[in-house]
Amino acid sequence: MSTETPVCHLHVGIEGGASNTKGILVDSTGKTLAKTDSKRGNSNHWQIGYDACVKLLLELIDDLLLKAGLPVECQLTSVGLSLSGVDSKENAEEISTLMHATRPGLLPAGTRVHVYGDCTAALETATNQGGR
Repeated sequence: MSTETPVCHLHVGIEGGASNTKGILVDSTGKTLAKTDSKRGNSNHWQIGYDACVKLLLELIDDLLLKAGLPVECQLTSVGLSLSGVDSKENAEEISTLMHATRPGLLPAGTRVHVYGDCTAALETATNQGGR
């Protein structure tokens, strides 16, 4: 039996704020495989700390995988995070680095974890030029 972690070609998007954090899991074609409800709590690292923020995000990803009937041992292809409180490149890098370090099987080297503040993410999705 192989002990290698399966590469699942899945993408996760998470929107996190001071009151709710929710996410979506899609396959490589963009088909929605699972969504979370809005009962997740605060993911603002300034209010709950980096470790608690990353723990909540990773638990949410596990919930999405399980809801889709997939093993939590999958290697994700990419993760996009729109988070309240991310206001610098250093904040974003800290969250990405902690996520990779905490769950290297889920997020091995090479898995892109895009971390943006909620204002930047809104502009990126709402404008033709990605907020530029």
